[in-house]
Amino acid sequence: MTKIKPSDVDAIIERHGNFLLMETKHPRVDIPDGQMLTIKALYKLGCFTIMLIWGKMEPEYFQVWYPPHICTTPKDYRGVEKAREVVSRWYEYADKKFNIPSF
Repeated sequence: MTKIKPSDVDAIIERHGNFLLMETKHPRVDIPDGQMLTIKALYKLGCFTIMLIWGKMEPEYFQVWYPPHICTTPKDYRGVEKAREVVSRWYEYADKKFNIPSF
Protein backbone atom coordinates (compact mmCIF):
# COMPACT_ATOMS: atom_id res chain seq x y z
CA MET A 1 0.00 0.00 0.00
CA THR A 2 1.29 3.46 -0.91
CA LYS A 3 0.95 6.73 0.98
CA ILE A 4 0.30 8.66 -2.25
CA LYS A 5 -2.76 10.90 -2.08
CA PRO A 6 -4.52 12.65 -4.96
CA SER A 7 -3.74 16.32 -5.45
CA ASP A 8 -5.31 19.14 -7.39
CA VAL A 9 -4.48 22.61 -8.61
CA ASP A 10 -6.87 25.53 -8.30
CA ALA A 11 -6.40 26.88 -11.83
CA ILE A 12 -4.45 26.06 -14.94
CA ILE A 13 -4.45 28.01 -18.19
CA GLU A 14 -2.81 26.91 -21.44
CA ARG A 15 -1.87 29.37 -24.16
CA HIS A 16 0.19 28.34 -27.17
CA GLY A 17 1.94 25.55 -25.26
CA ASN A 18 2.65 27.71 -22.21
CA PHE A 19 0.95 27.02 -18.90
CA LEU A 20 0.00 29.24 -15.97
CA LEU A 21 -0.69 27.17 -12.87
CA MET A 22 -2.25 28.76 -9.79
CA GLU A 23 -2.47 27.16 -6.37
CA THR A 24 -4.19 29.00 -3.54
CA LYS A 25 -3.96 28.37 0.17
CA HIS A 26 -5.33 30.11 3.22
CA PRO A 27 -2.79 32.47 4.80
CA ARG A 28 -0.04 30.69 6.74
CA VAL A 29 -1.01 27.25 5.36
CA ASP A 30 1.81 25.18 3.89
CA ILE A 31 1.59 23.38 0.58
CA PRO A 32 1.67 19.63 1.31
CA ASP A 33 4.94 17.89 0.45
CA GLY A 34 3.39 15.64 -2.21
CA GLN A 35 1.69 18.53 -3.94
CA MET A 36 4.92 20.54 -3.86
CA LEU A 37 6.78 17.62 -5.49
CA THR A 38 4.23 17.66 -8.32
CA ILE A 39 4.44 21.43 -8.74
CA LYS A 40 8.26 21.27 -8.87
CA ALA A 41 8.15 18.47 -11.46
CA LEU A 42 5.80 20.51 -13.68
CA TYR A 43 8.02 23.59 -13.28
CA LYS A 44 11.07 21.64 -14.45
CA LEU A 45 9.34 21.03 -17.79
CA GLY A 46 10.11 24.68 -18.61
CA CYS A 47 6.70 25.63 -19.98
CA PHE A 48 5.01 26.42 -16.65
CA THR A 49 4.72 29.70 -14.80
CA ILE A 50 3.52 28.92 -11.30
CA MET A 51 1.69 31.25 -8.92
CA LEU A 52 1.48 30.10 -5.31
CA ILE A 53 -1.10 32.37 -3.69
CA TRP A 54 -1.87 32.77 0.00
CA GLY A 55 -5.29 34.30 0.58
CA LYS A 56 -8.30 32.51 -0.90
CA MET A 57 -10.63 35.47 -1.52
CA GLU A 58 -7.94 38.06 -2.12
CA PRO A 59 -4.19 37.46 -2.49
CA GLU A 60 -2.33 38.68 0.56
CA TYR A 61 0.98 37.33 -0.61
CA PHE A 62 2.02 35.31 -3.62
CA GLN A 63 5.09 33.80 -5.14
CA VAL A 64 5.74 33.44 -8.86
CA TRP A 65 8.03 30.83 -10.35
CA TYR A 66 8.81 32.11 -13.83
CA PRO A 67 10.04 29.59 -16.43
CA PRO A 68 13.73 28.78 -15.79
CA HIS A 69 14.89 30.49 -18.99
CA ILE A 70 13.44 33.77 -17.65
CA CYS A 71 14.33 33.67 -13.95
CA THR A 72 15.62 30.89 -11.71
CA THR A 73 14.62 32.45 -8.38
CA PRO A 74 10.96 32.70 -7.28
CA LYS A 75 9.71 36.28 -6.90
CA ASP A 76 7.54 37.40 -3.98
CA TYR A 77 4.68 39.86 -4.41
CA ARG A 78 1.68 41.28 -2.53
CA GLY A 79 -1.80 42.44 -3.48
CA VAL A 80 -4.57 41.94 -5.98
CA GLU A 81 -3.36 44.55 -8.46
CA LYS A 82 0.08 42.97 -8.66
CA ALA A 83 -1.51 39.53 -9.17
CA ARG A 84 -3.59 40.92 -12.04
CA GLU A 85 -0.46 42.48 -13.53
CA VAL A 86 1.44 39.18 -13.36
CA VAL A 87 -1.40 37.33 -15.10
CA SER A 88 -1.70 40.03 -17.77
CA ARG A 89 2.04 39.92 -18.43
CA TRP A 90 1.90 36.12 -18.62
CA TYR A 91 -0.66 36.39 -21.45
CA GLU A 92 1.65 38.81 -23.29
CA TYR A 93 4.57 36.41 -22.80
CA ALA A 94 2.53 33.40 -23.97
CA ASP A 95 1.33 35.27 -27.07
CA LYS A 96 4.86 36.37 -28.03
CA LYS A 97 6.16 32.81 -27.78
CA PHE A 98 3.58 31.63 -30.31
CA ASN A 99 5.23 30.70 -33.59
CA ILE A 100 3.39 29.27 -36.55
CA PRO A 101 5.37 26.27 -37.78
CA SER A 102 6.37 26.30 -41.43
CA PHE A 103 5.44 23.24 -43.45
